[in-house]
Amino acid sequence: FLIRVEGMSMFPRYTNGDILAVKRLSSVTFFQWGCVYVLDTEQGMLIKRLFKSSNPENITCHSENSVDFPDFEIPKSEIRSVLIVLGRISLC
Repeated sequence: FLIRVEGMSMFPRYTNGDILAVKRLSSVTFFQWGCVYVLDTEQGMLIKRLFKSSNPENITCHSENSVDFPDFEIPKSEIRSVLIVLGRISLC
């Protein structure tokens, strides 16, 4: 399905207003580290490039605009669902 990007944390790869084509993953047995995913969390949807954490219970979330949005870790237990980004429609 399609979702709209809100915010500038993934700029310049994704810009506020872009439309992303995503696919919900029915089960996540592994992540393709370095790929962009959408995470559904209690704080809302996050579009981030994911990396392995030194803590096996967490995932490191990376923003393309890392100057304004530094990396952070999120516990795997706080992720309700995972969507992989398949493509983008840019409005610019």
